[in-house]
Amino acid sequence: MQNHVNLDVLDDRYLLYISFIENGTSRLFALITDLLNYSQVNAQALNLSEFDLNDLVQEVLADLQYDIDQSKAKIESYIKSERIMADRIKLKQVFSNLIGNGLKYLKSDERAHVILKSEILPNQDLKIEIQDHGLGMSSEFMEKLFIPFHRYYRQDEY
Repeated sequence: MQNHVNLDVLDDRYLLYISFIENGTSRLFALITDLLNYSQVNAQALNLSEFDLNDLVQEVLADLQYDIDQSKAKIESYIKSERIMADRIKLKQVFSNLIGNGLKYLKSDERAHVILKSEILPNQDLKIEIQDHGLGMSSEFMEKLFIPFHRYYRQDEY
């Protein structure tokens, strides 16, 4: 005898289980995507090229425009138009991740606010600063900041 579930009359228990499955699947997909991205970034050599930093930042902001609009975020960019030599793809990924985190990791009742700055230091190094008004991190976590796939906040905390 086969048991069949009538999908039209699922009780709350089944709906909860389906929700668990959907959430687990989404987290697994995100983990697999992160693993693939991590393996690609570490497997590739630096591909240096000259480009305008402000153009790159504007491209990243255009890519994130939907998220910016949805969160009603305030973005302030004081990135100067500077020709730099760097790995454009990897730097774009860094900007996307940092700005995206600034849009994502905040208290549910707060509006995202991200500030981007650049300046040439006296020794001719370029200083890039990205500030957000998100959840922040304690000083104890800073040691773990660059450990791959380590999360500081649980998903229900933002």
